[in-house]
Amino acid sequence: MSRITSLEMNPATRPTDDDPGRDPYFRAEHVSPDKARFGGQALSAERRRRRFRATTILLIAALVSTWSIVLVDPNIGPLVLFALGAFGMTLGVMGAAMGLGLLGFGLFAAGDRIIGWFRRGSTWPDS
Repeated sequence: MSRITSLEMNPATRPTDDDPGRDPYFRAEHVSPDKARFGGQALSAERRRRRFRATTILLIAALVSTWSIVLVDPNIGPLVLFALGAFGMTLGVMGAAMGLGLLGFGLFAAGDRIIGWFRRGSTWPDS
């Protein structure tokens, strides 16, 4: 049997890891009641929203300035416009093919219904 000392019996006198006096990096403002009550969520959400808007505006400005320089350049501009036109025409051809496919599917489904309607209404000989 081990002998229990007074330090082991009274946990309040024992230094703990949560003791702010023993932690040199502990700051009371990190766990203050004001922070717990308000949560800091409204301020941080508004701050994040403003930062997102500012980042988005800067990105758009950078893209517009870069593409305006590229499109004005007489050596690269026509090439970029040709590539964009080819991409647009490819999308147009694919859209037209999808439209024709949907039209054919719809016509096939309608024809199948009509043929079924005619077969039910007609009397064929059972020979």
